[in-house]
Amino acid sequence: MGFLNSLFGGAPTKYDAQKFFDYAEKQKAKGNTVEALNYYAKVINHGDLGVKPFVPCIELCMEHDEWEKLLACIKVYRKRFPKESSGWIDKIEKETIEQLRRQGLLPTEVKEQQNPKELKICPSNPKTADFPKGKEKEQQKKPFVLTFPTNIKHPTLGERYDEYCASLPPFDFYEGDNEDKIPADADMEISDYLNRLADTLAYCRDVEKTQGFVAAEQYYLFLIGHHPWEPDAYDELLELYRNNGKNDAFEALRLYSIDHFSKRRECMERQLTALAEQQGMKEMATEAIRKGEKVSYFRGLFTLYDPFPCIEHWKRLMPIFSDSE
Repeated sequence: MGFLNSLFGGAPTKYDAQKFFDYAEKQKAKGNTVEALNYYAKVINHGDLGVKPFVPCIELCMEHDEWEKLLACIKVYRKRFPKESSGWIDKIEKETIEQLRRQGLLPTEVKEQQNPKELKICPSNPKTADFPKGKEKEQQKKPFVLTFPTNIKHPTLGERYDEYCASLPPFDFYEGDNEDKIPADADMEISDYLNRLADTLAYCRDVEKTQGFVAAEQYYLFLIGHHPWEPDAYDELLELYRNNGKNDAFEALRLYSIDHFSKRRECMERQLTALAEQQGMKEMATEAIRKGEKVSYFRGLFTLYDPFPCIEHWKRLMPIFSDSE
């Protein structure tokens, strides 16, 4: 996860961990919150000081409303100390999740229906009762519409990523990466986006295992609503719909995914072609597009053009169960 990434290269020794912890404590006392949290994170992620650094880090996150960093810290704590008494951490995690939901960084809670009402047979509809078998279904069936959680705030995670990448120096068809002009923090910014995306996707999978279809669907839709341009979340939700026989939802998401990524590919194609024309390299761009090659730079972290082979895969994808079954 981006917040807990190493700040200084290799993992520290036990002596380094204590030194970093002491430094974090000093920065906390001075009111340098960002610096303190960075060093607490270093110790938590790589150090060997047990529970010691977690408490001040958690307290500092709560004091300054650093809820995303707090949730990351809690995840590491649970992984590191699975057998520890977790009553206090449960309470903090619950508050953290509520705060993130209020900020639109997590979807609102959705629970499986525990006690559904008794099913009743609906009386015949005089308008459709005399229709031949199957006709009433054909008359009444409406296209399924994907409904995304309402607490997704703009700019979304994907939109912020696009805005940041647009601010980077353009790809140089002659020099390649043009890395000497890339801002020093670009690696961290792009990696943080990718890590947050991976962490959220992992959380969706965990919800699917522990809370069931209804909750998992909302979490996947929440992630997709943030417009990630990697297809993993779309694939996961399509598979969830297939495995649960949700054919209408499956088809709606399949068409949505094809449309979304097709438009993105067209946009990237236009941008690549325009940039190549400016540098007198249109033929190179045209050839890359024709061959379906990905064009990326900054050591592959930033993709300028992606053919998105997932589009063709989704065009061939069919639900497991047909409507006639």
